[in-house]
Amino acid sequence: MKILQVLHKGSFNTGSVHQMFQLAMGLKNLGHNVIIMGRKSTELEEKSRKNDIKFIGLPFKNELDIKTIFEVIKFLKKEKPDIIHLHKGLELTIFWLSSFFVKNLNLVANRGVSFPLRFYNSIKYRSKNVKGIICVCDYIKDIVIKSGKIKKEKVFTVYAGTDTELFDPKKENGKTLREELNISMEDKVICQVGLREWRGWRTAVEAFSFIRREEKNTKLLLVGAKDENLIREVLEYGRKFKVEKDIIVLGYRKDNVRIAAVQDIAIDLSYEGVGITGTLREALAMEKPVVAADVGGNKELVLDGVVGFLVPPKDPKKSSEAILKILRDKDLSLKFGKNGRERVQKYFSSNVRIKNIEKIYQKILENSLITQVKKYKTKN
Repeated sequence: MKILQVLHKGSFNTGSVHQMFQLAMGLKNLGHNVIIMGRKSTELEEKSRKNDIKFIGLPFKNELDIKTIFEVIKFLKKEKPDIIHLHKGLELTIFWLSSFFVKNLNLVANRGVSFPLRFYNSIKYRSKNVKGIICVCDYIKDIVIKSGKIKKEKVFTVYAGTDTELFDPKKENGKTLREELNISMEDKVICQVGLREWRGWRTAVEAFSFIRREEKNTKLLLVGAKDENLIREVLEYGRKFKVEKDIIVLGYRKDNVRIAAVQDIAIDLSYEGVGITGTLREALAMEKPVVAADVGGNKELVLDGVVGFLVPPKDPKKSSEAILKILRDKDLSLKFGKNGRERVQKYFSSNVRIKNIEKIYQKILENSLITQVKKYKTKN
C-alpha cells in the first residue's frame, strides 16, 4: 500500500509525533510505501529523511490555509495514495476541503481526546471520504459515535503503543537524571507529565502536601510546563501548602525514557479530556506503579489493584492515600510494576498497534475497491 501519514506538528516533545512516526516506521518495515506530510523545516522532517521516508513539507498555517489546500490537491492527483491517515483536526479539515476536488479518497482520522464532537467537527467525521476513525480507547469511541452520530462500523479502537524495547527497565534506571535534578537516591519521586489546567496539576500539588506530612523523603516532579510563567504559578501554588521546596517543575522534555525511569510512582490526576495517558503507559513499561484519576479511558489501561490504583478526579485526599499505600509497601510496588510491564507488552505495545492499524487500512481499501467495482458495473 502507498500510505500517507499527515501531522502538522513537528517536534518530538509531544506524544502525537512519537506515535505517528512510530507507525510510519513500522509500516515501512512491513514493506509499505510510506510518505509523511507535515510542516517544513521541523525535527520530524529531519528524522524522516534520515530514515529514508519521503517527506512533503507544507505550511499548514491553519485549517483554511489556501496554499496548503492547493498543494494537497495537486499532490493527491499526482501520487494517488491508497490510504491517508490524518492525525490531528487541522489536517483533517484541510483534506476534507481538498476532497471536494479529488475523488475516491480513503481518509482515516485519529481521535485521542474525550471531548464530544461539535456540529462542525461531526460534519467532517461523517464525510463519505472519511472511511475510518481510529480512537485511542473504547471510552472515546463511544463518545465519537454518540456525539457525532457516526456509524459504529466506521469507528475503531486501537490503543496507542509503547516501544517496550526502548522503555526497558534493564536499560535505564534514572540515576543520571536524579543527579542532574539533585534528587537523592533515598527520595521517592512522584511524577506527573502534563501541566494543562485540566490535567489536574493542582490536585497533584494538594495531594503531595498530604504525602509530605507522612513521608518526608519524597519529591513531586511535574513535567511539561509551557513557559516560565507556568513554572512560577505551580511553585506559588505549592507555597500555599508549604511544599514548594520539594516540587520540581520542568518544561517540555524529549528524554521520555529517562523521565519514566526516574520516577517511583507515575500519576495522572486529570479531570477531563483524557483518552489514555501515554506517560502512564510508558511508566508501566518501565515497571513503575501508577495512580490515575478514573476518567476517560484510564481504566482500560490501569486495572485497579493490579498495576496501580484508580482514584476519583479532583480528590487530593484519596489520591494521596493511594500513593502512600504504594510508597509504604515495597512488595506491592514491585508487583504492580511487574504486572504493568506484562500488560503493556500484551495489549499496548507499538508492535500490536502497528499490526492493528495495518488491518484497518486493508479492510478500508478492500471495501473501497468493492464499492468502485459496484459503481463501474452499475454504469455499464
